[in-house]
Amino acid sequence: MTAQQKKRAFGEEFIIRFCNKYGLNLHKEGPVTIEITSEMKELINNALPDKYPCIVGTSSSDGLPNVSYKGSVMVFSATELAFWERTRKGGFAQLTDNPNIVVMYRNTELRKSWRFYGEVAIYDSGEIKNQVLEKTVQPELD
Repeated sequence: MTAQQKKRAFGEEFIIRFCNKYGLNLHKEGPVTIEITSEMKELINNALPDKYPCIVGTSSSDGLPNVSYKGSVMVFSATELAFWERTRKGGFAQLTDNPNIVVMYRNTELRKSWRFYGEVAIYDSGEIKNQVLEKTVQPELD
């Protein structure tokens, strides 16, 4: 399915991209941005097929938390993750009021787990949206 066909099929979808602003942990010295390793990229980009989808945490401007599984989370660059969002509910609605986000990855078999904290940018059109949509795993689009 081409990006244009996907756009027609799903109507209003959004791309959420965020910089790994705080790295893996919040250190006493303050936030530390880390570079996403090739191992992280491989595992995160295959999280859904491997049956370990990422968990995304958001919070409303009032502090109401929300968590959800996102099978479309992917490494976008050496310091950024992205995911495809098809609805305006729950976490997405909160991100429009409060751009802070956490993404958690955990693979119990390999004993790997990471948390990525950051602030989102939302793309409802343009090149970045198309790039992420092209890389989104098919089961998320079906």
